[in-house]
Amino acid sequence: MTFSDVEFDALALRLYRGVRKVPFAQFRDYALGVIKPALGFDTAKWGMGIHDECGTFISSVHLYQLPPSVLEDYAKAVGNYDYAAARIAAQFGRTVCIPWDDPETTSEQSTAQRAYQFKYGILHVLSTALPDPALGLGHFLSLYRADPARPWTEADRQLKERLFPHLIEAFMQARCLHTKQEGGAERGYAIADRTLSIANVTPLFRELMLREWPHWRGNQMPPEVCAVWSEGKRLYSRGKQVVISMEPDQQLVHLMARCCNALDLLSARELAVARLFARGLEHKDVAKAMCVSPHTVRNQIKMIYIKLGVSNKTELAACLADLS
Repeated sequence: MTFSDVEFDALALRLYRGVRKVPFAQFRDYALGVIKPALGFDTAKWGMGIHDECGTFISSVHLYQLPPSVLEDYAKAVGNYDYAAARIAAQFGRTVCIPWDDPETTSEQSTAQRAYQFKYGILHVLSTALPDPALGLGHFLSLYRADPARPWTEADRQLKERLFPHLIEAFMQARCLHTKQEGGAERGYAIADRTLSIANVTPLFRELMLREWPHWRGNQMPPEVCAVWSEGKRLYSRGKQVVISMEPDQQLVHLMARCCNALDLLSARELAVARLFARGLEHKDVAKAMCVSPHTVRNQIKMIYIKLGVSNKTELAACLADLS
């Protein structure tokens, strides 16, 4: 299928419109739904991983129209070496088309690998992998066709290669919108493994970390943060100047650093009370929602006013709007 520039622009525009209108958890399914009529695939895998001179370590995979068992069976079927993945990695940055009967690949595959392909209908492969220079991540998207008689064409390959950067950019915009800025403060990002050993950081993340921990060397998160992470009770650590949040993502942890703001002075319960009260609820309504007495709510609001430096409900609402 040949796409004109006008058709391509319309497709890209639909992707970017979804950034604001589609919940982040559903965005990848939305984006794949947008491009599916143009590329006519049956199933897909969309993932991320750390990319360095040793290769790409896959940290997370989103499955489209594929069961979770496709990942469970992968190691058994492929063994120690995936020849198709090796071909894709050898052309990092380009879209690679691998037909199911490709002699260069099939000659190296075992009977178990071929059975795996047919079991899940991942015969014809169209895959692209690109780096994210800011975080050192590798993004990849593999599209599959199950019908042996429907191989990918060169036009399909070129369209996928042209679309993929837009898919990644829209996905990252959706992620940033999902983890919106607090208090107008800029955020720094990092990627770590499950022990909080750092893989990659943005310059701002490093800058913020050094404000809080001047002797930080960047290879491991500070002991205070690691202790919070190992407890597993909460996924953020607050220092004197910096707040660190931690988001597990399969084998990796996404870290975000920002400067502390006034809301960080509030306990989780105080923040909940403040938001209910600022929405216009009366003391008794807030008390009912929080399962406490109105007298307790009045005392909490007095303390909230002192911590945030406000004196009435209007100022409280404005403060929450500015800092949330």
